[in-house]
Amino acid sequence: MRSLFLALSLAVILGCEKDEIRHYQATRLEVPPEVAAQAAPTPARMITAIFPHKDRTWFFKLTGPPEEVEKYKDEFEHFIQSVRFTKKGDPPVTYTVPQGWQRGAGDALRFATFRFGSKDKPLEVSVTPLGKEARSLLENVNRWRGQLGLEPIKEAELGKETREITVDEVKVTMVDLTGMMAGKGKMNAPFAKGHPPVHEREQHEPAAALPLTYRTPPGWKEQPARDGISLAAFQVGDGDRKAVVTVSAAGGSLTANVNRWRAQVGLEPVSEEQIRHDLRPMNVDGSQGHYADLTGPESGGLRILAVMVPRGDLTWFFKMRGPADLVGREKAAFEAFIGSVRFVAEEGDKR
Repeated sequence: MRSLFLALSLAVILGCEKDEIRHYQATRLEVPPEVAAQAAPTPARMITAIFPHKDRTWFFKLTGPPEEVEKYKDEFEHFIQSVRFTKKGDPPVTYTVPQGWQRGAGDALRFATFRFGSKDKPLEVSVTPLGKEARSLLENVNRWRGQLGLEPIKEAELGKETREITVDEVKVTMVDLTGMMAGKGKMNAPFAKGHPPVHEREQHEPAAALPLTYRTPPGWKEQPARDGISLAAFQVGDGDRKAVVTVSAAGGSLTANVNRWRAQVGLEPVSEEQIRHDLRPMNVDGSQGHYADLTGPESGGLRILAVMVPRGDLTWFFKMRGPADLVGREKAAFEAFIGSVRFVAEEGDKR
């Protein structure tokens, strides 16, 4: 599996035509010079606010070039001071978004993403809730230090790296780190993209290292996957009414992910027992997955279809989100898309 992950981090080539089948091989690739240049370490700064709240830990993280982060540090802290957790959990958290911040869509891991700053030196703020998988403060700090090329520290040294503030009577831990980050200062988890989308290659051309194939339903239009997590993205619909389909591989517990999606469509969180009762089993290329179908309570609201498939150390997420009626119309196409997925196993890989 390690060589597969290495290949994925070096090159992920996506692209499709209507009704075409995408074929890839899980092989170790040589790194082209332009990709090596993109992966060269660059200075980066990361400021994270950690909010413990009930059974979750919320991470509000600002990432970007150090000089740009310094310019927006006070604005970010004002944003943090505006955070409020709602009693009804619909939505679970509110905040005041500063002027000029552009909001992106959530995904399998993030509740929200914001981008702002200059085009050549953009900044990103991510909002991510985690459950039991959130880990300890020391583990998170050392993980972020590793991402920035810094040596790990011991628990006794945490006081030098962190400070505490109070936000709406909640004790919040602030972590401020500066180092060198690969890939032009962007955090890509779990995969880094090294090439722009291309159409299906001829058989004699080198294959990309994406470990699955699929058949694209008619009418689905591939879109750039810009959230740093999705490996593929599609848009469905006409005019202003659109649904988005994403393919990603990440972690997180079943309960945490489903309750996050419930919040996104306006539903209350429920227990793990209730979630497992509501999920449908779905077989994806021989692997047992879980199928969630969530519709918001309001007329004309949102609906999410999501299939989670554990394989090895990761869980694959196939998700459609959009207006309830549009998602309902595309449900059969989404299920056919899932049925067409085939994972390409590397030698020695076990399901």
